[in-house]
Amino acid sequence: MTAPAATEIGRDAYLITSFGKPFVTEGPGNKMREWCNDAGLPHCSSHGLRKAAAVALAESGATASELMAIFGWTNLKTAQIYVEKSNKRRTTANAFDRREQSSSEQNVSLLPPKNVSETNEGKGDE
Repeated sequence: MTAPAATEIGRDAYLITSFGKPFVTEGPGNKMREWCNDAGLPHCSSHGLRKAAAVALAESGATASELMAIFGWTNLKTAQIYVEKSNKRRTTANAFDRREQSSSEQNVSLLPPKNVSETNEGKGDE
């Protein structure tokens, strides 16, 4: 037996209100807004939480196809937005990590010379 068939409402409703009626299209979003407000999280929304989940999955390596399957998106472009932003963040972080590693492995001192003879100063002036 499927979940919709097991509901009192039948096959046309997955979610019902506290009055036992099916939610209208905007209903679940409105209910989420109410729950977020009640929890002291007025900055949260169902869309924002969905977006946060997509970002977290993309940053953990999920592909565009996987995001499409998870979120029910039919347009590759939507999923690709999250994958590309994630790749850009990861690439930027990798570049800075390599720079940090390179700095710590450098053999050339970044300190000023101890005496003038350590540099080439004045050699071209002779």
